[in-house]
Amino acid sequence: LSFDAEFNKKLDWTIFADCGGHLGGLNGALSAPQYPLKDSRTLNCDWHIAVAAGNLVRFTITTLDDLNSADSNGFCSSFAPNYIDVAEGPSVSARILRRYCKKEVSLSSVDSETNQLTVRYRQHGGTHFGSLFGFLAHYTTGLLYCCT
Repeated sequence: LSFDAEFNKKLDWTIFADCGGHLGGLNGALSAPQYPLKDSRTLNCDWHIAVAAGNLVRFTITTLDDLNSADSNGFCSSFAPNYIDVAEGPSVSARILRRYCKKEVSLSSVDSETNQLTVRYRQHGGTHFGSLFGFLAHYTTGLLYCCT
């Protein structure tokens, strides 16, 4: 993390490209393990992001491959073979705030309601779904409650 003391703040982060793990700090980045290359392996990755108490986590996907897993109505069902889930709290068994499973043009940030988020990336292996580069994302922190 580095800050430029002049007029502009500069945030630098190292991309955490392992298949899952624990992340913290003021900000960070994560990606599918193969990003930016394409791969057709089966992947089951969970990242747990925890920031200081009293703060929220803002998770933003900056680059998303076409995961090609929407159902015939264009929705991301629970049966999607390739997806990214963003869940509230320390476990993906918690409430899912957002699921990504298809090509999306304008990606909005997901804010946690606590100081923890869990990100799950599932990639179905094999040639049927083709090779994927997955995603690149970053997170920042902000105050949960603010006074006016």
